[in-house]
Amino acid sequence: MADPIPLREWTPERRAAWNAHVHRTFKESTRETYQRGLDMFDEWRGDDPITIENIEAWLTALENMGYAPRTVTLRAHGLRALKSFWVAEGILPSTEPDWPRKNSALHDGPVTTPLTSDERSALRYAASQLHSEQGVRMRDAALIGCLLDAGPLRVSTICRLPITAVEWPTPQWSTPPPMDQIQAATRLTDPATRRSTHLSAETGDALARYLWSEDGWRSIRYHADGPRGQFLWPAMSHRRAQRPLTRQGVFTICSAAGERAGISRPVGPDLLRRIP
Repeated sequence: MADPIPLREWTPERRAAWNAHVHRTFKESTRETYQRGLDMFDEWRGDDPITIENIEAWLTALENMGYAPRTVTLRAHGLRALKSFWVAEGILPSTEPDWPRKNSALHDGPVTTPLTSDERSALRYAASQLHSEQGVRMRDAALIGCLLDAGPLRVSTICRLPITAVEWPTPQWSTPPPMDQIQAATRLTDPATRRSTHLSAETGDALARYLWSEDGWRSIRYHADGPRGQFLWPAMSHRRAQRPLTRQGVFTICSAAGERAGISRPVGPDLLRRIP
């Protein structure tokens, strides 16, 4: 195996070749992610050489510092892309052993430990206290509940759902029904795939109050001229057309609710969807 090459000992020509390879091969977001990972690794290792043992130790250190499994996985991908480039350029031999690989789906560390029942309850309450406007607070509380009960529905699917995706036991209801009836029949259905998930009584009640209260959904959907938005989770917007919440917007709500609820580990949509 060739001697390890410290990143700081790269010649300007090799650095330029790497930058050209990254810009030619990856999209902008991936380029920024990989470069950020290499900068973090370079700072962490100091004057130590790049070795398989050092890479494994660094990825483990990221996990211990509380980084999300997906972030650790992307850092590993960035280093493996660097290794592939070195092999292609003849800096490393093709027989170089594989560098460490991380798979966030198989990760079972403390970061991805499912929320306890107390944490889930605290998260629901915290979501209802995040915004100054009551309608947005009701939206966030109902959204967090739907994420906790999401089942087969992905976050990107939940973001774009219309209000017709909510299926009530009795469509004629004009006020929130009793919670025992909500528990029996309320569900979310993706109109595109017809995949659905049943909602808990607590989530169904929050969703009903959000949709049927004058201070809820009706107060935050777009009020300009023309047809009003029918998105289940409208974003606060001053544009000429209503926009639904984006995945980034959902992640921001989850993170803020987790911090307000006092949950020590990072809180995102994927963590909410893990079954306790």
